[in-house]
Amino acid sequence: MKFFFSLVLLLIAVSAANAGQAITVSGPQDLTIDAGSTANFVVTATGATSYQWVFQGTNITGATNAELNFSDVSTNQAGAYWVIVGGSAGSYVSNSANLTVLQGTIVNFQIVGFATGPSNVVVELFDHDKPMTVQNFVHYIYSGAYSNMFFDRLVSGFVLQGGSYAATNQIEETYATPITTSNTLVDIYDY
Repeated sequence: MKFFFSLVLLLIAVSAANAGQAITVSGPQDLTIDAGSTANFVVTATGATSYQWVFQGTNITGATNAELNFSDVSTNQAGAYWVIVGGSAGSYVSNSANLTVLQGTIVNFQIVGFATGPSNVVVELFDHDKPMTVQNFVHYIYSGAYSNMFFDRLVSGFVLQGGSYAATNQIEETYATPITTSNTLVDIYDY
């Protein structure tokens, strides 16, 4: 009985000591990402019992963990994020972290050669992450490298592959099920 009573007193003393313990919070940090990428905000808190993430002053439904992750980010998700951390001593509002979402160059290829008519393929380039690759790709577009090009492999949800064949005379040169691009229909939008 003495042991049980001593254990209860010890637990009460520990609870009382922690009851007024201040919450210390670290994070989240600013992020700059490409549109279509994944954003990950993390906060570290001692003495935390609850979390509520906020975007531009509005609570984010279901965002009640130490981490806030979302994928396929669009430019309308750019702005200020913070978290309200609750604990036994009350609540604490973290610093604000800004999410900057960069829209990459958009390239629209119009592909002709389908029995049902032309089709569009829209490609977003990651200028922020891969500036030299984007510059090289755009150079090939402007040089006409994709004019009259054949796409020879299409696996839905995986790859559209081409570039190894070109036709100077599409009537006389035949390939198995050719799908060609038209140089005059390639548009580049630089945001």
